Amino acid sequence: MITLVTLALGLLLAVVWVLVGSGKSGTSLRQAASDGSGEIRAGMESAEAVARAFLAETNPEKRLRWVRQADEVRNRMKGYPVAALSEPGEIDKVIGHNGTATAFAVTLPSGEVRLLEVVETPEELRVDWDAYARYGTTNWEDLWSGKAQQAVVRVFCEPSTEKPEPFADPARWTGFRMSSPDLPQVALAFARIGTVREAMMKKVVLGSPRYRQRFVLEVVRHAGMDEPLFEITECRAVGWIEGERPVEEVWTEEIPAAVE
Repeated sequence: MITLVTLALGLLLAVVWVLVGSGKSGTSLRQAASDGSGEIRAGMESAEAVARAFLAETNPEKRLRWVRQADEVRNRMKGYPVAALSEPGEIDKVIGHNGTATAFAVTLPSGEVRLLEVVETPEELRVDWDAYARYGTTNWEDLWSGKAQQAVVRVFCEPSTEKPEPFADPARWTGFRMSSPDLPQVALAFARIGTVREAMMKKVVLGSPRYRQRFVLEVVRHAGMDEPLFEITECRAVGWIEGERPVEEVWTEEIPAAVE
């Protein structure tokens, strides 16, 4: 069993968004910027300029000018939905700012709302297009049907008490409810107790507003009695932006006892 030391709380605080507005729906950029320091205000205004330039451009190739890791992203663009690939959008409100990234709620012409995050890079502020597109290595239709058995996905996770087979043993598995605008329904996913991913994901989720947090996860499909179930085999990021290294590697180094 993993003992979560004080350092784990520090990691939690480092990865959870600092909301800049009161209320559940965030706040306007103008109000958020006026509430912050001069440095915060300047950073948010710069992020807004990058976000607006990205959203105004409807040619996907030209959008790459405003995108983080553009050369790598170019190879994944064919997997993006059209809405995230080329539709224009309007910034509705700012969701959060944590010093290195600013998150905006964006409304598309269809009325769809997407999360757009502008992050610091060694060069300039850039949009994380994978996060905006909620990119996964396969589509949910194939993963749900069993045509694909494994994938990296971007989802919301909440606590779950459901224990269907083959994840019925409460001493071995912790359950989460996965959701996404791209999922046909809520899916159940399970992390093995005794792993760093189980301990830290649980800690992050329980420490998040409304016990709900975004993750980038690697999952493996299992056949359930009525619907597919998923085993979480890797936590790659808290939030939808992947770092230089999977967050699980960082957790394991920072908490040496948390090993498989």
